[in-house]
Amino acid sequence: MPDDTEKSFENVISDLQNNIDIELNKIRRLAEIEFRKVDEKIIEIESSIDASSSFEPLNIEGCIFFDDLQNFYEDLDGNSQLLPYGPFFLNVPYENFCSYLNKDFKGSGFAYQLKPNYQLIEEERKLFRLSRIYNTPIAVYSPYARRAVDIYIPDRDAEDFARLEDLNFRLKENNLQGKLLLNKKFYWNVAIKQAETPSSYVADDSGNLYEYRYNDGIDLSAYILPPGDATFDDELEALKSDREIILRTPNQFSGDKCELIQIFPLENKIDSRIFGKPRLRTQGDIEFVLKCLSRENYSCRFGKFGGTSQIKRYDGEHKYFTSADENLLRSKRKLPVCTVKFSGDELFLTDYANYVLNFLEERYPEFNWAGERDE
Repeated sequence: MPDDTEKSFENVISDLQNNIDIELNKIRRLAEIEFRKVDEKIIEIESSIDASSSFEPLNIEGCIFFDDLQNFYEDLDGNSQLLPYGPFFLNVPYENFCSYLNKDFKGSGFAYQLKPNYQLIEEERKLFRLSRIYNTPIAVYSPYARRAVDIYIPDRDAEDFARLEDLNFRLKENNLQGKLLLNKKFYWNVAIKQAETPSSYVADDSGNLYEYRYNDGIDLSAYILPPGDATFDDELEALKSDREIILRTPNQFSGDKCELIQIFPLENKIDSRIFGKPRLRTQGDIEFVLKCLSRENYSCRFGKFGGTSQIKRYDGEHKYFTSADENLLRSKRKLPVCTVKFSGDELFLTDYANYVLNFLEERYPEFNWAGERDE
């Protein structure tokens, strides 16, 4: 058995190794940013609840739950079907969102509660995974994906209500008029469907590497997303051209279970001049980058060095996916803080701030980023 001195020495060595790992990860990440190409492109995602010719609907159903959390019914053939209702949205600032959840409201002849709905967030996560696989940065601005709710009606059955119109939620009496939106759809510049079978599939002689080629439906806007998790993605190589996508991996998967994701280009919301600033060396660089991140009805500007964030960040499942590893996150504690001031329409000001701060954290990890309202 080692004595206390040996244990102490082992702890010191372990701590030193951890610190070295932290610094190496930081250097690696900063080096990647230093050598980014000026002509770098970014995948921009935006959503709306108003129909747009450039946006695609994302159909979500089963957003009304009855007793025992039942959200389906049996059709005439005895098959279970999701109730064709939803999603529903709370049209309130993000800071107020949680105050409406799990609260008892009185409808006409029934009680109900609002529960968070994460189905849209789950679809969004596919895009962050896609970004990692194809090594293409992504920026997602989707406030309503973080306002989606289910309606839970306890002590009643689906058969009690033949149509949504039979449900009177008494919105005015519950102070939900204009806040709980019932007849909206979710739209974004993304289309997701099942991919066609690979045009070719090859395994090497050793059986340790599999290659899948996709041609059907492939253009510059298209991506193939195979089934898998983070470990699977780490071992996956994706090669993309304007007419073909090649996936190489030591892990065999069912080629017909892949998804074809098309991302339709937007008129750039992020000023492309930002890609000429791979590193922030001066306050002037920071001010330039923040100006590039302004958008309609919202703006941000340099506040100060130092401070703590006064902006509410997305909670739990609403958080943006981050590519930063655990070591890098620990190392960021030692970095200088830069505070950004935000101004704009109150309804989505917090969402805009989260969008900008997440972009800055991913692209410019040489700072810890904080936010506050521009009074």
